[in-house]
This record gives sequence, structure tokens and C-alpha cells, in this order.
Amino acid sequence: MISLRLPIELEQELSAIAKLESTTKTQIVREAIVEFIANLKKRRGNTPYSLGHDLFGVYDGDENLSSDYKNRLDKMLDEKHHH
Repeated sequence: MISLRLPIELEQELSAIAKLESTTKTQIVREAIVEFIANLKKRRGNTPYSLGHDLFGVYDGDENLSSDYKNRLDKMLDEKHHH
């Protein structure tokens, strides 16, 4: 159970919306809280890994791109300047 005090303007707006939507203020507040919590969970769950998990491990090329970059660059430069 929860009690909630709202500023008069917000209370009036909530009442008007409830009347227009043929529902109760309680139902609107309940739905708003459920949506807020879902959005919060979604935002907090968005780690760099979760955002790109479908992209990790899908590369089919050379697995040593960063570790042997200097060797590959030296080889490319040697080939370019010796031909």
C-alpha cells in the first residue's frame, strides 16, 4: 500500500486524463510505475557487452590483428619498397 501526495496541478491533470481514458487515477499511476521500473531495468542492463553481444566473436578474419600489426606493417613496407 502506498499513499501519494501530488501537487494540485498534477492531481488535476491526472484526474482529467483518467476521465478521458475511462480509467482510474490508481490504474494510471500503477501503469506508470510498471513502465518506469521496466525502463530502469533496461537502462541498467545495458552494459557494453549486452549492447554488442551479438557482434562479439563473429569476426572471420585474421585473429592476430592487434598482436602482429607491426610485423605485418614491416612486411607490407618491405614489399612496397623492394619491388
